[in-house]
Amino acid sequence: LRQIAEKLRQIADAEKIRISGVGLNWIAEAGNGSLRDAQSVFDQIISFAGSDIRDADVEEMLSLADRRFLFMLSEALFEKDAGKCLKIIKEGYFAGLDMKYFYKMLLNHFRNLLFVKIAGQDSSLFDLPEDDLAKLFSLIKGSPRYKNWGGLVREVKTNDTSLKSFRRGERSTTETVFTRLLS
Repeated sequence: LRQIAEKLRQIADAEKIRISGVGLNWIAEAGNGSLRDAQSVFDQIISFAGSDIRDADVEEMLSLADRRFLFMLSEALFEKDAGKCLKIIKEGYFAGLDMKYFYKMLLNHFRNLLFVKIAGQDSSLFDLPEDDLAKLFSLIKGSPRYKNWGGLVREVKTNDTSLKSFRRGERSTTETVFTRLLS
């Protein structure tokens, strides 16, 4: 991701496009490891926002507002507050989240939490933007009482089965995951 974000920075500077490092990291991440795909996403965002691209523009184009629900759910999970988890899922659902896409994001978020828990904050081990890594580390650090790391591992391992049974507008699968993790 860092190399792709750096290449995107070079393109932005050459084209006199103003964009933050955070925005470039999000675009690099959206490219799923492909520079060509990241450049395509970047072109779309330039078409949408022009030469002065705000983080809010990138968030809107990439539907990154969904990410705030990931962090809110993690906090509620670590607080062992099932009611809060279900409320956040409901809010996301009624805010228009594509629940299948959100579930994929959630599984990747769990994976990242596990890696940060295991490896600490050594950024050289992660292909994540620095601000995301700091948020994950803060979540882990703020949840010393959480003990169900095995549950997170199982959810990440069983993601293929869960995703195959997931229907587009369904929220019950996500609710079930949190019910299992909190039981």
